Amino acid sequence: MAVDRRTLERQLAAGDKDTVISGIMAMVFNVADVPWVSTQLRRLAEHENLEVASLALTCFGHLARLHGDVGDRAPVKTLLRAKAAAPSPLAGAANDALDDLEIFMGLNWRNAPN
Repeated sequence: MAVDRRTLERQLAAGDKDTVISGIMAMVFNVADVPWVSTQLRRLAEHENLEVASLALTCFGHLARLHGDVGDRAPVKTLLRAKAAAPSPLAGAANDALDDLEIFMGLNWRNAPN
């Protein structure tokens, strides 16, 4: 399925959470530009809607599984570690993503030095 990046950008910026979630799913499973997708996911991980933010974090695991890559590793590592350590409803999604990165990329960021 061909996905138009402009259409995705509109979906990701929409005010409706369901539209944003559809955009995230379409982006992660249909766009091969991992650095671009990773940048969008990092931004969306800070979204005010917890469902959107949680899905964005989860999708780092999908990137690892599909591409063996998550884009620029330093900011992804910082983001996932911070979200996993925070007492927040997002900690579970961040920990799951860290598990996926360990499985699919061999990265153990929980115990690695900064």
